This record gives sequence, C-alpha cells and structure tokens, in this order.
Amino acid sequence: MALQKSVSVLTVTILLLCTGCRSALTCGQAPINTRIIGGQTATPGDWPWQVSLVMDGAHGCGGSLINDQWVMTAAHCITGSGSDVTVYLGRFNQSGPNPNEVSRTIAQAECHPSYDTLTYENDICLLKLSSPVNFTDYIQPVCLADANSILHSGVSTWVAGWGNTRPNGWSASDTLQEANLDIVGNKECQCNSIYDITDKMICAWVRAGGIDSCQGDSGGGLVTKVGSGWAAVGIVSFGDGCAKPNVPGIYARVSEYMEWISNITGSDEPGFVNASSTGVDKDSNFTCSTTAPPSTSSTHPYTHPHTHPPTTIHSTTDDKSIFGGGENLIHFSHFTSLWVLALSVYGLVGHA
Repeated sequence: MALQKSVSVLTVTILLLCTGCRSALTCGQAPINTRIIGGQTATPGDWPWQVSLVMDGAHGCGGSLINDQWVMTAAHCITGSGSDVTVYLGRFNQSGPNPNEVSRTIAQAECHPSYDTLTYENDICLLKLSSPVNFTDYIQPVCLADANSILHSGVSTWVAGWGNTRPNGWSASDTLQEANLDIVGNKECQCNSIYDITDKMICAWVRAGGIDSCQGDSGGGLVTKVGSGWAAVGIVSFGDGCAKPNVPGIYARVSEYMEWISNITGSDEPGFVNASSTGVDKDSNFTCSTTAPPSTSSTHPYTHPHTHPPTTIHSTTDDKSIFGGGENLIHFSHFTSLWVLALSVYGLVGHA
C-alpha cells in the first residue's frame, strides 16, 4: 500500500510538472542543423522555427514559431500593417519551390500594450495562427529564454532572415541568410549606441562590423544553443544602420516577457528554458572610453518596407564555440503550487 501511494504521488507529480514543461521538452530542436559554423546562406531546415511574414504579397518581417499555433515577432512589424499578413513556415526561398512550406493567416495579434514607437521598448508581438501546424524536420518551435536567464558578454548567438544584404542600399535576399553574432553587455552596448538601452533590450554584434541583421530581418529570433536545443534570447528590433564596426544591433530581450507571453498563450504555453551564462560577466565592471558614440543614421528600425526603408543578415564563416547551458523545464514560480497539489493528492490516495 505504501508503495502504491508513493507511485501514485510520483505519477501525479510528473503529470503536473509536465503540464508546465510539455513544450519545453520538444522545443528548440533543429534535426537538420548539426553544425556549429555557418556560411552566408543557411541550409533548408537549419532554423525550423523561422517564419516569413508576407505583407501585401512581399516579405516584410521575420518571426519565430514558439508552439504549434503561436509566432513571436516584433511589434513594429505588425503595428499599422493591416490584416493582410500571411505567415509562411518551413520556407527557404522567397521565390521558387518550397516543398517543405505551409502557410497560415493570423487569427489574433497581441502586441505588447506598452510598446513605445519612439524608443522601441517592448518591441514584441504574438501572432496566433489560423490553425495549428504539424511539426516536421523543417517546422519546429524554438524554446524561449526564461525570466531567470542572464547572458554574459561574448555569448555566441545566431540570427536568420531574408532582409537587406547591403548596409548602404536595399537588396533583399531571396534565400534564407544566417549570421553568427556575439552578445554585447548592456553597459558596453550603451557606450556604443546613440539610443537608450534598457533592461528590456539585449545587444549583439560582430565587433569588426560587416555582419549584422538589417531591414527586413525584423521580428526574427536571436538564438543561442542551450543543452541539445536552441532558445530565443532576442527579437530583431532596431539599430544605427547595419553592420557598422563597434555598433551593436538592438533586440527585444525575450526573458523579460516570460509572464506576459504565458498570459497570452494560456494553456498552450511555449517551452521556457534557462539560458544563463556561467562565470563572471565582464560587462558588470565595464566603463565607457572617452571615444564618442557613433553618429546617428537615417536608418532606425529593422522593419518591413511598408513603414520604413527596408535589417540584413551578413554571415560569417568563423568557427565560434556555441554556448551550452542546462534546460530549466519548469517555472520556479509554479513549483510550490504544483507540489502542494501533489501532496493533496497524496492525502486523498492515503485515505482511499
């Protein structure tokens, strides 16, 4: 009887925990992407959560699939875009055949209520697809960095998109591009930015320049390797031009929106994982040099061409190590209530 009660409590506890972590167990997988270096052009299936938001027949922004019916993108991509938006999943080419592609319309758009069109703070929007999608090797949800995630300067990240490939002109890419960027701590980012960098933003760059996200890449996920999977830590948002030396691109910090995302998606919650760095963050003691920050550029947001000039992916061939961390498959804030409920069931089983 004691063994039966123990097994029952364990079973209930596992079921309760998995209710909160179901998506985290399956998110962030890219079955075709087994490499840790990248070229200018991605391979089909490398970033299976990458979506293309097509507006009035043309690619406007990127986005990330976060479960079978929700896509995460930038608020500035959706604000004022109207209802004529089609979401393409499994897409590799903007023209030509895409045998692994499916499309959906948008049933619901939930942009952050505190999105600021001047500062681009809270530049995040969730799109509910018209119907769920089936997961394949080419269509998979990405995990999301949870509220406890702290990323240090130098962490290796990746971003993908079909945006502008010329920092001084408009030349959208027909095929999906990828770029390997390093996280820049907010203190250092502020020293090298003409914009106010808040805790709800995260920065990334190749210090030497020449590689960056750009117009048309807006809304795409900035991802890092976490354990055996991938987690989105940022959303392509805005910057001072593209691919300038010592000028970081600026992204919405995903970990700041865990509670908001959970409230929007409800029972269909995406997978959250802990994407924290280890060791000491060199940015914690960073101080600005006497060099003045870069001058402003006419290009501000990495947005779609309907509202601003059309951000691009310039990719690297450098072999950089991928940051590996452990997954946190359940929200800490949920643990106490779940365990209390499990103990209650234990009491019921004991009195049966």
